[in-house]
Amino acid sequence: MIARPGRDPWAAVPYGRVLKAALALYEKDRAMAEQRLAGLKKQNDETQAPAYEQKLRDQLEKGYGSLRSSNPSRWQTRQAATEREITFNREQAARRANPQRDKDGKWYWNPVDALEEANRRLAALATDEAARPACFAPATDRDGRYAIPGMIVPSGSVAGCEELVTHNRAYFDPALPRSAAQLILVRSLGRCATVENGRLVGRKVQPGLSPPHGCQRHVPIWEAMDWTKLGALLAR
Repeated sequence: MIARPGRDPWAAVPYGRVLKAALALYEKDRAMAEQRLAGLKKQNDETQAPAYEQKLRDQLEKGYGSLRSSNPSRWQTRQAATEREITFNREQAARRANPQRDKDGKWYWNPVDALEEANRRLAALATDEAARPACFAPATDRDGRYAIPGMIVPSGSVAGCEELVTHNRAYFDPALPRSAAQLILVRSLGRCATVENGRLVGRKVQPGLSPPHGCQRHVPIWEAMDWTKLGALLAR
Protein backbone atom coordinates (compact mmCIF):
# COMPACT_ATOMS: atom_id res chain seq x y z
CA MET A 1 0.00 0.00 0.00
CA ILE A 2 1.25 3.46 -0.94
CA ALA A 3 -0.51 6.30 0.90
CA ARG A 4 -0.57 10.05 0.38
CA PRO A 5 2.26 11.89 2.19
CA GLY A 6 1.31 13.05 5.67
CA ARG A 7 -1.96 11.13 5.72
CA ASP A 8 -2.66 7.96 7.67
CA PRO A 9 -5.11 5.51 6.03
CA TRP A 10 -5.77 3.94 9.43
CA ALA A 11 -7.50 5.30 12.53
CA ALA A 12 -7.42 3.92 16.06
CA VAL A 13 -10.59 2.19 17.30
CA PRO A 14 -11.99 3.06 20.77
CA TYR A 15 -11.46 0.32 23.35
CA GLY A 16 -15.08 0.31 24.50
CA ARG A 17 -16.38 -0.13 20.97
CA VAL A 18 -14.05 -3.05 20.18
CA LEU A 19 -14.62 -4.83 23.50
CA LYS A 20 -18.38 -4.67 23.05
CA ALA A 21 -18.14 -5.92 19.46
CA ALA A 22 -15.77 -8.74 20.45
CA LEU A 23 -18.16 -10.06 23.08
CA ALA A 24 -19.92 -12.18 20.44
CA LEU A 25 -16.61 -13.92 19.67
CA TYR A 26 -15.96 -14.71 23.34
CA GLU A 27 -19.49 -16.10 23.54
CA LYS A 28 -18.88 -18.20 20.43
CA ASP A 29 -15.79 -19.82 21.98
CA ARG A 30 -17.72 -20.47 25.20
CA ALA A 31 -20.63 -22.00 23.26
CA MET A 32 -18.24 -24.31 21.40
CA ALA A 33 -16.74 -25.45 24.69
CA GLU A 34 -20.19 -26.11 26.17
CA GLN A 35 -21.21 -28.03 23.05
CA ARG A 36 -18.12 -30.20 23.30
CA LEU A 37 -18.74 -30.77 27.01
CA ALA A 38 -22.35 -31.77 26.33
CA GLY A 39 -21.11 -34.39 23.87
CA LEU A 40 -18.62 -35.75 26.41
CA LYS A 41 -21.30 -35.93 29.10
CA LYS A 42 -23.57 -37.86 26.76
CA GLN A 43 -20.70 -40.21 25.94
CA ASN A 44 -20.03 -40.67 29.64
CA ASP A 45 -23.69 -41.51 30.36
CA GLU A 46 -23.59 -44.13 27.62
CA THR A 47 -20.31 -45.60 28.90
CA GLN A 48 -21.53 -45.84 32.50
CA ALA A 49 -24.80 -47.51 31.48
CA PRO A 50 -25.23 -51.30 31.99
CA ALA A 51 -25.87 -51.64 28.25
CA TYR A 52 -22.30 -50.55 27.49
CA GLU A 53 -20.82 -53.22 29.73
CA GLN A 54 -23.15 -55.82 28.30
CA LYS A 55 -22.15 -54.84 24.75
CA LEU A 56 -18.46 -55.49 25.46
CA ARG A 57 -19.26 -58.77 27.20
CA ASP A 58 -21.35 -59.86 24.22
CA GLN A 59 -18.46 -59.03 21.91
CA LEU A 60 -16.14 -61.07 24.11
CA GLU A 61 -18.52 -64.01 24.06
CA LYS A 62 -19.02 -63.81 20.29
CA GLY A 63 -15.33 -63.54 19.47
CA TYR A 64 -13.74 -65.77 22.10
CA GLY A 65 -16.50 -67.72 23.86
CA SER A 66 -15.26 -70.98 22.37
CA LEU A 67 -12.03 -70.58 24.35
CA ARG A 68 -13.91 -71.16 27.60
CA SER A 69 -13.67 -74.91 27.03
CA SER A 70 -10.94 -75.22 24.38
CA ASN A 71 -8.36 -72.98 26.06
CA PRO A 72 -9.45 -71.85 29.57
CA SER A 73 -6.20 -69.97 30.25
CA ARG A 74 -6.54 -67.88 27.11
CA TRP A 75 -10.22 -67.31 27.89
CA GLN A 76 -9.33 -65.94 31.31
CA THR A 77 -6.77 -63.61 29.73
CA ARG A 78 -9.35 -62.29 27.27
CA GLN A 79 -11.92 -61.94 30.02
CA ALA A 80 -9.51 -59.97 32.23
CA ALA A 81 -8.62 -57.70 29.30
CA THR A 82 -12.31 -56.91 28.77
CA GLU A 83 -12.75 -56.09 32.47
CA ARG A 84 -9.80 -53.70 32.29
CA GLU A 85 -11.18 -52.10 29.13
CA ILE A 86 -14.56 -51.49 30.75
CA THR A 87 -12.97 -49.96 33.85
CA PHE A 88 -10.53 -47.81 31.88
CA ASN A 89 -13.12 -46.51 29.42
CA ARG A 90 -15.52 -45.61 32.22
CA GLU A 91 -12.87 -43.78 34.21
CA GLN A 92 -11.69 -41.92 31.11
CA ALA A 93 -15.22 -40.96 30.07
CA ALA A 94 -16.02 -39.67 33.55
CA ARG A 95 -12.81 -37.65 33.64
CA ARG A 96 -13.42 -36.08 30.23
CA ALA A 97 -17.00 -35.19 31.15
CA ASN A 98 -15.76 -33.25 34.18
CA PRO A 99 -12.88 -31.03 32.96
CA GLN A 100 -10.64 -29.73 35.71
CA ARG A 101 -8.44 -26.65 35.78
CA ASP A 102 -5.40 -28.54 34.53
CA LYS A 103 -3.70 -29.10 31.18
CA ASP A 104 -6.40 -31.54 30.11
CA GLY A 105 -9.25 -29.16 30.91
CA LYS A 106 -7.90 -25.99 29.33
CA TRP A 107 -10.05 -26.47 26.22
CA TYR A 108 -13.08 -25.78 28.44
CA TRP A 109 -11.89 -23.36 31.10
CA ASN A 110 -9.92 -21.04 28.81
CA PRO A 111 -12.97 -19.82 26.86
CA VAL A 112 -15.10 -19.78 30.03
CA ASP A 113 -12.61 -17.55 31.83
CA ALA A 114 -12.08 -15.36 28.76
CA LEU A 115 -15.80 -14.60 28.49
CA GLU A 116 -16.06 -13.84 32.20
CA GLU A 117 -13.03 -11.53 31.94
CA ALA A 118 -14.49 -9.71 28.93
CA ASN A 119 -17.84 -9.24 30.69
CA ARG A 120 -16.08 -8.02 33.82
CA ARG A 121 -14.04 -5.49 31.85
CA LEU A 122 -17.13 -4.26 30.00
CA ALA A 123 -19.16 -3.87 33.19
CA ALA A 124 -16.39 -1.88 34.90
CA LEU A 125 -15.59 0.25 31.85
CA ALA A 126 -15.28 3.97 32.59
CA THR A 127 -16.01 6.59 29.92
CA ASP A 128 -12.43 7.84 29.65
CA GLU A 129 -11.04 4.30 29.40
CA ALA A 130 -13.63 3.35 26.75
CA ALA A 131 -12.33 6.18 24.57
CA ARG A 132 -8.71 4.96 24.65
CA PRO A 133 -7.30 3.22 21.56
CA ALA A 134 -7.74 -0.55 21.63
CA CYS A 135 -5.21 -3.29 21.02
CA PHE A 136 -5.22 -7.09 20.91
CA ALA A 137 -3.11 -9.09 23.36
CA PRO A 138 -2.66 -12.67 22.01
CA ALA A 139 -3.31 -15.41 24.55
CA THR A 140 -0.29 -17.41 25.68
CA ASP A 141 -2.50 -20.51 25.85
CA ARG A 142 -4.94 -20.80 22.96
CA ASP A 143 -6.60 -24.09 23.86
CA GLY A 144 -10.33 -23.58 23.30
CA ARG A 145 -9.70 -20.08 21.93
CA TYR A 146 -10.63 -20.23 18.27
CA ALA A 147 -12.90 -17.28 17.43
CA ILE A 148 -10.77 -14.81 19.41
CA PRO A 149 -7.45 -16.17 20.73
CA GLY A 150 -6.63 -13.24 22.98
CA MET A 151 -7.95 -10.31 24.99
CA ILE A 152 -9.03 -6.83 23.90
CA VAL A 153 -7.21 -4.31 26.11
CA PRO A 154 -6.49 -0.56 26.12
CA SER A 155 -3.48 0.34 24.01
CA GLY A 156 -0.27 0.38 26.03
CA SER A 157 -1.66 -1.60 28.97
CA VAL A 158 -0.07 -4.92 27.96
CA ALA A 159 3.37 -5.43 26.47
CA GLY A 160 3.34 -6.74 22.92
CA CYS A 161 -0.33 -6.05 22.18
CA GLU A 162 -1.26 -5.33 18.57
CA GLU A 163 -2.90 -1.99 17.80
CA LEU A 164 -6.40 -2.28 16.36
CA VAL A 165 -7.35 0.11 13.61
CA THR A 166 -10.11 0.83 11.12
CA HIS A 167 -10.29 2.79 7.90
CA ASN A 168 -9.62 6.49 8.39
CA ARG A 169 -12.53 8.19 6.67
CA ALA A 170 -10.71 11.52 6.88
CA TYR A 171 -7.88 10.16 4.75
CA PHE A 172 -9.61 10.83 1.44
CA ASP A 173 -10.16 14.37 0.19
CA PRO A 174 -13.63 14.47 -1.41
CA ALA A 175 -12.77 17.80 -3.06
CA LEU A 176 -10.28 16.11 -5.39
CA PRO A 177 -11.53 14.87 -8.78
CA ARG A 178 -12.27 11.19 -9.22
CA SER A 179 -9.30 10.97 -11.57
CA ALA A 180 -6.89 11.89 -8.74
CA ALA A 181 -5.26 8.80 -7.28
CA GLN A 182 -5.35 8.93 -3.47
CA LEU A 183 -4.30 5.38 -2.58
CA ILE A 184 -2.32 2.71 -4.42
CA LEU A 185 -2.77 -0.90 -3.37
CA VAL A 186 -0.74 -3.75 -4.87
CA ARG A 187 -2.70 -6.93 -4.22
CA SER A 188 -1.23 -10.41 -3.64
CA LEU A 189 2.29 -9.07 -3.04
CA GLY A 190 2.48 -10.99 0.25
CA ARG A 191 1.45 -14.18 -1.52
CA CYS A 192 4.26 -13.88 -4.05
CA ALA A 193 7.10 -12.14 -2.24
CA THR A 194 8.47 -10.79 1.03
CA VAL A 195 10.25 -7.51 1.70
CA GLU A 196 13.70 -8.10 3.16
CA ASN A 197 16.09 -5.21 3.85
CA GLY A 198 14.07 -2.93 1.61
CA ARG A 199 13.98 -5.22 -1.43
CA LEU A 200 11.49 -7.71 -2.80
CA VAL A 201 12.40 -11.37 -2.52
CA GLY A 202 10.20 -13.72 -4.53
CA ARG A 203 8.84 -16.88 -2.95
CA LYS A 204 9.63 -20.26 -4.42
CA VAL A 205 7.06 -21.29 -7.00
CA GLN A 206 6.41 -24.53 -8.77
CA PRO A 207 8.95 -24.86 -11.59
CA GLY A 208 7.99 -25.66 -15.14
CA LEU A 209 4.68 -23.79 -15.27
CA SER A 210 3.78 -23.39 -18.93
CA PRO A 211 3.19 -20.71 -19.82
CA PRO A 212 4.71 -18.91 -16.80
CA HIS A 213 2.02 -17.02 -14.93
CA GLY A 214 0.96 -15.74 -11.53
CA CYS A 215 3.86 -15.05 -9.15
CA GLN A 216 6.39 -16.02 -11.82
CA ARG A 217 5.26 -12.99 -13.81
CA HIS A 218 4.31 -10.64 -10.99
CA VAL A 219 7.58 -10.66 -9.03
CA PRO A 220 9.84 -9.63 -11.98
CA ILE A 221 7.42 -6.79 -12.75
CA TRP A 222 7.54 -5.57 -9.15
CA GLU A 223 11.33 -5.90 -9.03
CA ALA A 224 11.71 -3.77 -12.15
CA MET A 225 9.17 -1.17 -11.03
CA ASP A 226 10.23 2.33 -9.95
CA TRP A 227 8.18 2.55 -6.75
CA THR A 228 9.16 6.19 -6.20
CA LYS A 229 7.61 7.16 -9.53
CA LEU A 230 4.54 5.09 -8.72
CA GLY A 231 4.13 6.91 -5.39
CA ALA A 232 4.48 10.25 -7.18
CA LEU A 233 1.20 9.52 -8.98
CA LEU A 234 -0.66 10.10 -5.71
CA ALA A 235 -2.41 13.43 -5.14
CA ARG A 236 -0.48 15.69 -2.82
